[in-house]
Amino acid sequence: MAQEVDVSPGISDLNTWDPSYYDSYLQRKLRQFALSLPDLAQRYYPITTETKPELHLTTMVSDIRAVCPTNAMARSAARRLSTPIYRYITQLRPIRPAALARNVTNRQKYAFHGMDLLAFFGHVYDFADPATEKETGYRDNLRLFITDFVRHGQLRFDCSPYPDTMGIVTFVLDCSLPYNNTRCDFWMRSGLVPKYQWIN
Repeated sequence: MAQEVDVSPGISDLNTWDPSYYDSYLQRKLRQFALSLPDLAQRYYPITTETKPELHLTTMVSDIRAVCPTNAMARSAARRLSTPIYRYITQLRPIRPAALARNVTNRQKYAFHGMDLLAFFGHVYDFADPATEKETGYRDNLRLFITDFVRHGQLRFDCSPYPDTMGIVTFVLDCSLPYNNTRCDFWMRSGLVPKYQWIN
C-alpha cells in the first residue's frame, strides 16, 4: 500500500499537524542520521496547499518500512529466479476513514495495510458504504490482477514482470515503471532502508 503505516502510524495527533510542525519533526528525527537528511527528505515529500503533513509522513514511513524493502526483495527475486515476479501497489484512498478490524481504534484515510485483503474478499463496504464505482472497480481490478496470475502464471494484460513494470491498482489497473524508484534509491543510499524495514 502506498500508505502502509496508516493502519497504525504511532502518532496520535498526526492529523492536526501543520507544515511547520512537520518540518520540525523531520528535523528532530532525521538529523540524527545525517544533517542534510531532513531537507533532502522534504524534496521527495513536499507539503503543498493540496496535501497535508499526515499524508506525507505516512507515505515516507511506509516507503522506509514497507514499500522500498519490498521493492528490493522483489528485485532480488527477479534476478535470482527464472519465474516472473509481479508486484502491485494500491493507491486508492477510502471515501471515508476506515479500520482494518473492529478492534482497531485508528481510522485510516489513505491506502492502508490490509485494504487489498478487505477488497479482494468483497469487504469494500468496510471503507466505502455505499461503495461507488471507484471502490467496486478497485475490488474487480485487484481480483483480476491476482487471479490472472494464479490461473496463468503471468498477466494477460499489458504488464511486464517486475522490475520492468509494476501494477498500480486503483479503480483502474495500470502498469508503469516501478513505484517511487527515485525515493527508494534515496532511502537506500541514506541507510534507513533496509535497517528500519518492517518484517511482515
